[in-house]
Amino acid sequence: MAFEKYIFSDPYFGWLLNGLFYTIIITALTTLFSVILGTIISALRTAKTPLFRTGALIYINIFRNLPPVPLLLFLVFGLPGLYLSGTGKIFPAGMEFYLLIIGLSLNTSAYIAEILRSGILAVPAAHYDGAKVLGLGPVTTRFTVIYPQALLIAFPALGTRLIHNMKNSSIALVLPLQ
Repeated sequence: MAFEKYIFSDPYFGWLLNGLFYTIIITALTTLFSVILGTIISALRTAKTPLFRTGALIYINIFRNLPPVPLLLFLVFGLPGLYLSGTGKIFPAGMEFYLLIIGLSLNTSAYIAEILRSGILAVPAAHYDGAKVLGLGPVTTRFTVIYPQALLIAFPALGTRLIHNMKNSSIALVLPLQ
């Protein structure tokens, strides 16, 4: 086959390995931060306080409806320009990678928050009542009874979203990473 001499030749194979390395790093970091932030946002979204619910809903609506490419272009190109015009200082070198992780995490966490919220709401109300009868407090009930069941319910959709997160790492191609 003719393509093998091109793929495994000197510069191309290094480029493939470099791309694989960045894909794994971007996916791992974005997944970690997205799951943490998505869990917090889903807890706020299912809270009893209207202010928390409204704030979480605004966050979810903004970052689910904002495409990742314009968000990342703003973070990588627009934010350093705003920083320069506001402070007169240049953004530290190498910040593009961190801004990429932040942007993808903000986007993915909004989806994860809704997935986890749907899992929380799918747990039957009788389980809350059972935990109350056992004498568990609201925080203990959430962490020991509700969240484990919600995670099992939401796992298929969560797994699909995290695979989509890996595919989103290809957006880094349009950004000047160092």
